[in-house]
Amino acid sequence: QNCVGGTYASAGSASCSACDSGYYSGTGEASCTKCSAGKFQNATGAESCFECPSGRVQTDTGEDACDLCDSGKYMADTGQVACLVCSSEKGQGYWSSYGATECDQAASGYFFNTEKGRPELCPDLVKCGEAGTTTESMVLKDGAYKFTATSASVYLCPNQANCAGGESNATVKVGQELCAEGSYGPLCALCEGDFYLSDSDGCLTCEGGNTWLLPMVLLIAATIGGLVAFVIFSNQQKRIMIFYEQNIDRLNEHIERLTAAVSLMQIISILNTTHTSIGGSEVPSPYLEFMQWFSFLTLDVVTIVPFDCMWEDQFDHLDKLLLQTLVPLFLLVGAELFSWAYQLVKKVDEGRSQHILSTWLALLFLVLPVISRVVCQSFRCETYDGGDNGDHSFLFVDSSLDCDSDRYGIMLIFALIMMLVYPVGAPLALFVLLLQHKQRLDPPGVDEDEAIKRRKEDAVLAKESITKFSMVYRPKYWFYEVYNTVRRLLLTSAVLVTRDLGETTLFIVCVGTVTLVIEQESKPHVNPFLSAFCQACCWQILLFILYLLLLDSDLTTEGQAVWISALLMVSNICLIVRIMTGVGARSELPMDPVSWATASAGGGIELTDFAVDNPLNSGGGGDAGEGGRGSNHEAQRQGRAFMDARKETHRDIDTFELDSEEAGQGAVEVIEATEVQRTERDQRDFGSHEAAAVVEISGPSGSV
Repeated sequence: QNCVGGTYASAGSASCSACDSGYYSGTGEASCTKCSAGKFQNATGAESCFECPSGRVQTDTGEDACDLCDSGKYMADTGQVACLVCSSEKGQGYWSSYGATECDQAASGYFFNTEKGRPELCPDLVKCGEAGTTTESMVLKDGAYKFTATSASVYLCPNQANCAGGESNATVKVGQELCAEGSYGPLCALCEGDFYLSDSDGCLTCEGGNTWLLPMVLLIAATIGGLVAFVIFSNQQKRIMIFYEQNIDRLNEHIERLTAAVSLMQIISILNTTHTSIGGSEVPSPYLEFMQWFSFLTLDVVTIVPFDCMWEDQFDHLDKLLLQTLVPLFLLVGAELFSWAYQLVKKVDEGRSQHILSTWLALLFLVLPVISRVVCQSFRCETYDGGDNGDHSFLFVDSSLDCDSDRYGIMLIFALIMMLVYPVGAPLALFVLLLQHKQRLDPPGVDEDEAIKRRKEDAVLAKESITKFSMVYRPKYWFYEVYNTVRRLLLTSAVLVTRDLGETTLFIVCVGTVTLVIEQESKPHVNPFLSAFCQACCWQILLFILYLLLLDSDLTTEGQAVWISALLMVSNICLIVRIMTGVGARSELPMDPVSWATASAGGGIELTDFAVDNPLNSGGGGDAGEGGRGSNHEAQRQGRAFMDARKETHRDIDTFELDSEEAGQGAVEVIEATEVQRTERDQRDFGSHEAAAVVEISGPSGSV
């Protein structure tokens, strides 16, 4: 039988039959042939087969259809037997839809950059759980910001509470749509009228009940404390001066400890702020709350007072820079003018200028890290992807300042000047002033103990207030306050030079380690306890830095991170307690005979009479037997007379002797005191005097 194409007739068949689907035949063939792999035929009676189209393949023969390529696979050619895998052929991140002819999508965890035409890893701030995410379809997490739908870059908001994101309802939002109530502008960093910016809670209403709570509490506390101190000092000036003179070393030690603790909290708080601003992990409770409680120790007035509620326009970084850099200079100039006017009216020259400068520097160094940080923040601009609108350049810490604007140009010039005044000029000025007294602060050719003794007795050093910065340190470390200031600036201001989390971590680990080694090896303080205390502070800083590294590396579980956080808080509390209760070196200036005898004899010994044989106190002669006895009132009067005479002549008690055997029995027999005038002024006004003090003390063995 001569059958036409698409039909066949088997041997002995009287008629031709049509080929089934998936088969074909030519003219006069006795059987149909299967379609080969990569081809199909969906009709009966076909003379040929069709090649599988793009996006479809067929691995078997004799099929009436081709199979679509699965998701993640593709086929661009026709007549193929197998689909190609996107990730194998194109690279990681490529994906495709069902029956795709090309890999034009992004896999899960990636987004397809439509501008560049390739997939990229999804930023941490974007929800990319499903495949197929594109630049335009990104769903941002809370705290993230994207300028336009076509911009591929996503940024962490400087104040994350201001950026609402679209994760909660899987909504695609960009620009102003991402900003929470009360916030607006680039990165939602600006607050609308009647709102102020809070570091932790974003833009808050100025009408809130707690807006002025902290500033008012601090103001009231400072006012009350100042009034109480003024009243006490006015009524007890003589006693306070005597107490200060007798305990000057111990008081200086406590001041140094307090300063070290304030510096510690400043460094840790600022390091934490720097760490989170560049994408570092947040410190968990309870240490986070602990740092927030003591954040006022950074002495950053701008973070405490809601200036946005006081300004008509936005209180931006330039306003902050002007406030924090000019106020200290105005205070210094004002104090100098007041001192000049006082000396002019009183017609005296007491050398107050040197004292004012040293006091100003001491106060300045407490806030220098904050001021220097504001200055250094003025130089860092960040370029942001605006998609079809082009790139934008804003100040990193304040996106309200366009780095292409005239206002930023003015701020840049001013910041350069303040850089020379504060982070560079202040430590350099202190070093130059101390260098002038180097030979007296570190006398050459003598051992350390002798050098310490000499500089305590040096009248020139006593007159030059600036040398107080060196007196707490061992002679060869007379410059250590300058180094200590530079160390603080490195960890709070210079760290801003680093651009990302890796650079920042490396920088602070190196600085923290090196400065700890220097502190341990040098032991710079005269008082060993102070050296040990400052070493503990350096250890606290390094441990906090290592803790941040652990958090960023995900090397701890959530529970372990909380335990470490609690341990850091406990160690900080222990340092604070140590400030209040720690026992350091005893004052190296001896007490006057009366105070010494009263304190040393213990309970049950009572001062009953006191007399002074002194040219400045003509009515005071007496002995321990008859003439020295009198009423308690008379004894107190004569005691005060002695103290007044001692204060007026500016004399220190050098030596006194006590019969220790009798003292052990509770009775003091004789106290001899020799007063030697120290200063040139005393020698000029009074000459060389000696005074003998006799006290009558009652104790267990009777009255002596």
